[in-house]
This record gives sequence, C-alpha cells and structure tokens, in this order.
Amino acid sequence: MKTETANPTKDPEQILDIGKAELLNPKIIPSSSDEYLALIPQFNQTSKNHIYLFDLSQKELTELVSDGNQINAVFSPDNSKLIYSTSIQDSENGRQLSWIDLETKAIQDLKIN
Repeated sequence: MKTETANPTKDPEQILDIGKAELLNPKIIPSSSDEYLALIPQFNQTSKNHIYLFDLSQKELTELVSDGNQINAVFSPDNSKLIYSTSIQDSENGRQLSWIDLETKAIQDLKIN
C-alpha cells in the first residue's frame, strides 16, 4: 500500500500578508466552521484596533468594525455573527459588548446588567 506524504521542502501557500495589511500582531479568532478568521490588531494606540474578517475560501480581508478600541471577539455557534467587546473609558464597566451579523453587517449593542 502506497501513501502520499507531504513534501517538506514545498513552501506553504501564503494566503495573507499580515505586514502588508498593516495588522500589528493580531489576535486571530477562527470560526468553528473553519470558513473565517477574525483578526484584531494589537496596536498600543487601541483606537487603531479594528476588527477584520478573513474569508478563507475567497482569500479576502474585509474590515468589519472600524470604530477602534476592539478588545476581543468570538463567533456565534452557527458562525452567523461575531460577538465582540470594545473598550469604552466613560462607561460604567469600561466595556461594551456588541455583535455584528456577518451577512448584513448590521451591528447591535448588547446591554450588560
């Protein structure tokens, strides 16, 4: 029985140049379906920390949230939404939770009690 093995000298395909996209040391959050990666750059000036969505099949990078100060994100179980937190200095708890619908790009703020 013959089996195929990966060629260790073959370079993997580069699908995104993070440096060229100017995403500094991003947090990378994979969707459970392996369709998408959410990327949040980690700039010292957090106002530059936007949320980007990388579609792995289309190899396209899209800026989803451009308000800045995004901290973290997680995909909903069905991968239709991205729930994310934003640092807000003048709020009671210092953070705002929101979600964005990946199809419509509609954003909804969530109340934290």
